[in-house]
This record gives sequence, C-alpha cells and structure tokens, in this order.
Amino acid sequence: MTTNINNKYMIDDIISKGGFGIVFKGHKIKNNQSIAVKINYDKHNALKQESTILHYLNNKKCNNIPTIFYYGIWENNPVMVIPYYECSLNDFIVNHNTYNIIKNLFYQSLQIMKNIHDHYIIHCDIKPDNIMVYNNKVIFIDFGLANFYKSDDGFLPNIDNDSITGSPLYVSHFIHQGNTPSIRDDLISLCFVFLKYHLKYLPWNLPTDYSHSLYNPCHKMFVEKKSAFPYNCNIDYITSVLKYCYLLDYDQMIDYELIIN
Repeated sequence: MTTNINNKYMIDDIISKGGFGIVFKGHKIKNNQSIAVKINYDKHNALKQESTILHYLNNKKCNNIPTIFYYGIWENNPVMVIPYYECSLNDFIVNHNTYNIIKNLFYQSLQIMKNIHDHYIIHCDIKPDNIMVYNNKVIFIDFGLANFYKSDDGFLPNIDNDSITGSPLYVSHFIHQGNTPSIRDDLISLCFVFLKYHLKYLPWNLPTDYSHSLYNPCHKMFVEKKSAFPYNCNIDYITSVLKYCYLLDYDQMIDYELIIN
C-alpha cells in the first residue's frame, strides 16, 4: 500500500481498525497539518454516507464538525480525509475535571446538536469516543450512522426495528424498544455521556452475551434501568433535560431555547 493520497496527503500511523475499515493519522504534504484518513472496506460504503452528511452540514455552515479535505477512491477503496483531533472528551475531562467545565462542555454540545438537528440530521452514535475537544471547543465526529430524520413532508415514519442503531451503553430506552432513531434519542445519549462524567459510572453494563438484536433479553434490562435513571440522580441541569426528552413523542421537535436558557 502506498502512503501518498492524491499527491496531497501522507499516511503515517494506524489509529483504529474495525469491521468497516481503518482510520490512519497522517499529514498534509504542503504544510504538515495533522489529518485523519478513513478508508472504507465495507461493501455498503458507510463512508460515502458520512461524506454526504458532512458535505451537507458544511454547506449549511454548521460549525464544530469535521471539514472534508478530500473524498474519493484510493487503491480501489473509498477514502475520506478530515482534520485530526487529538484530544477526546474523555481526555479533556480527565485533565479538567470540575463541575463548571463539564457543564460548559455540555452546553456547547447542546448548541452543536441544535445546529445539526435544525438541518434535519440526527447523529445516531453519540458517545464519548465521538466527541472531541479542540482549543477548548467541542467537536462532534464520526457521522457514519447519521441520517435525515425529516423531509419537507414531516418526520420519517417510525418503523419497528429488530436491532439497535448506535452504541448500546448510550442509546435511549426508546431505541432498545425498537423505535426508529429520532432527535430525542440524540439528546438522551448526550445526557447519558455527561451524567457518566459526573457520577463516574452508568447503572448498566454491557452483558457478555450482548447482541444488537432486540430479541436478546438484555434489552429489557436496558429499558428498565434507563427509564428509571433520571429519577435516581441529582445533576439537575442534565436530568431536567433528560426528563424533558422522556416525555417527547417520536415526531416531536425539541425546544432548544427552553433547555439551553
């Protein structure tokens, strides 16, 4: 495998490897700026979906998401080049673990989520690994599962699913019940992420026999524990948002002005 992409980008080291492909760290040849290079080996080409969503949001002037430097075919596989963000949310909070800093990051994240939702997009995979911090500003990454939740005719249908979309520790109980992901589910996942940093834990773990299939009985456990969660902790600025989301219908818009202010 060559390490030069389009005579503009160089591949350096592997960051991660999964079922869909590989993520490398690299640099721009022109100015040595660090980059992330995502190479897709999956036949469904989830990378094309991600690039489509990011292009759309970039064109809508959404901030705090990756800019696409390059998308194309390289060595017979789809490849996307984006900025490299070194500091994850988890890394940042480990070094700046105060109530006010976590609260500030949460409200930054709310504003980013509002901007994304305002353009009919849901992320569908909100978790600590997909939230970065750059120059003290929150960045949402990895839009591989993102999708439109609404068209000009209204919300897309809530179709019963037999498996979950997203990360099982952070998806909402609505997802474990087979509902199609909606804007309320993004926000619930965000609340779970930040409550974990305050409480140091979440009151559920991933079972050893876990399966994304909703026929697995573990999803009943997730529903029970996640449904009760906001009523068993006292981080009010987050749990008030969580309780609000629990009352939303699938096709109900979020009043971001209310929850941010």
